[in-house]
Amino acid sequence: MSQGKMIGNVNLLDLRKATAESVANIRGIGNVNVVLYTPETAGLLTRLSIGNMNASVELTSDVKADLVLGQTIYKKENFDRVEAPSFAIMVGQAIVDPDVTVEMVLNRFAGIAVVGQLVVPDNLVGAFQSKIRFMPGQIKSYPVLHQTRIGDVELSERWLKSLEDGAEMSILGDLAAPKVIPNDLLERKIKRLFVLGGINCHEENADAIQNRLAQGSGALNVIPSGFEVVDKPLTLDAMLLEALPVRKLLCKEMVHIGADVTAGMLDERLDALHSEELILCPSSLRGVLLKKCDPLKDQLVFFEGLLC
Repeated sequence: MSQGKMIGNVNLLDLRKATAESVANIRGIGNVNVVLYTPETAGLLTRLSIGNMNASVELTSDVKADLVLGQTIYKKENFDRVEAPSFAIMVGQAIVDPDVTVEMVLNRFAGIAVVGQLVVPDNLVGAFQSKIRFMPGQIKSYPVLHQTRIGDVELSERWLKSLEDGAEMSILGDLAAPKVIPNDLLERKIKRLFVLGGINCHEENADAIQNRLAQGSGALNVIPSGFEVVDKPLTLDAMLLEALPVRKLLCKEMVHIGADVTAGMLDERLDALHSEELILCPSSLRGVLLKKCDPLKDQLVFFEGLLC
């Protein structure tokens, strides 16, 4: 039986001060995101049994290594407190504030390994690229507009009214407009918009939003006119069908049509139904449901009797 300690998954394996004796009792290591080593310790890599390794970086032992996990926001004050350059291993999402300067970047980092996502202002792309030693992840940039918002934003009438007219904004997250918004309000409040992530809006607002999007924004996903988006699993029984406030549903999760729903009720109360997941329906309603769905895109499953 093999002797020694087995280590699980590791984000950062720092071998810069390791010795043959210090690793002799290690039988193996699962998966490693980044390994740091010096010319003197490079030979230890062949002695260790590592499952998978994303990156190995040669770095002198006197440089501090910073492991960045989760979402980290680099603000101007983070750079002011730096005593000496350090090597950053960015495993999660690192976002750089628009107030950061080129000089701060050059003085702050001895090097960078991007395993996750690095989001930087357009004017800092060159400075960060000069510091990147390894990048299995990605770097994305955003324009520095009058306002920058970090995180997802819900585009609503209330939110729009809180803005000054002619706002220019970079949103470092997703943008969702779950309800139709008056286009005159949207056009008056927003002059230019950059969205790092995805954009979801109704067809009625798609042109107004598209016309204000800055280059490099995320993809625009349009909800067809008249549809209501349902984000959770939906059991569409007779009682709910009678109470529906809308006649067109676009569902993100599975839909189960109840056995108490009749063909006449389904035909009368529902004009259209689409889902990104399965639609489970009694076989007796097949003829009606096929007229409400797109059989080439929707995943329809018909059943007899009752589902357990």
